[in-house]
Amino acid sequence: MSENRLKDFAEQELPGLKSGLDAMLSERANLDGRIENRRKLIESLGREASYGSTRLFASEPDIVISSDQGVVVAEVKPGTGAASRRVLEEAGRPVTTAEVIDELERRGWLPEAKDPRAAVGAALWYLANRDSIVKVGDDQNRRWASKNLSLNGDKEPD
Repeated sequence: MSENRLKDFAEQELPGLKSGLDAMLSERANLDGRIENRRKLIESLGREASYGSTRLFASEPDIVISSDQGVVVAEVKPGTGAASRRVLEEAGRPVTTAEVIDELERRGWLPEAKDPRAAVGAALWYLANRDSIVKVGDDQNRRWASKNLSLNGDKEPD
């Protein structure tokens, strides 16, 4: 292509390319605003859902929002009590506090507390005192079990 033809082509195409770029940047700003609004809505709903009489040990959601290459992901992390109860139900057998803690850590559900292990222990005691789970064994061999589990290890029918 000769230099004049290249210059003519650039002069003809450049305004359209700039206009297209401006439109895409405007669309991106619009999407960024929509993403931010959605993030705020998720956080707000999470806060509203977390208030209640047993807030600390019920299904208190912890909204985790991350962005990877423009994709926003929101994951609801259960509260300490709900997560512990779920671990016990899925274990299908009595488990120690350490086993509950290890499983919560593996799932990324360990609470963000000053002492997460103490928080899990407190949640287990709270749940046991509220008859949501069962304490099995003495202080030396304490284990925790789901209410849906019989003492011989067989799950109770629903």
